Amino acid sequence: MTHLANTIHDLANRVIGFKVLSGHGASIDTTTPAGKLVFGIFAALAEFERELISERTKQDWPQLVPVEGQVERPIK
Repeated sequence: MTHLANTIHDLANRVIGFKVLSGHGASIDTTTPAGKLVFGIFAALAEFERELISERTKQDWPQLVPVEGQVERPIK
């Protein structure tokens, strides 16, 4: 999502808008204030989710047990 946000920002600097044309609830148009808001919210949520996944992975990593050269989760 970071790459997409950077691309949209670069396009905006060149006075080029981005509009979602299809899909469920396709109402993102970065040429309008509402579209910019929606895009910004989606970008922030995607970044938040990515950081949560990374944090959970780092927390679980020490609990993994090496088994015959492979790393596996312990049986609960």
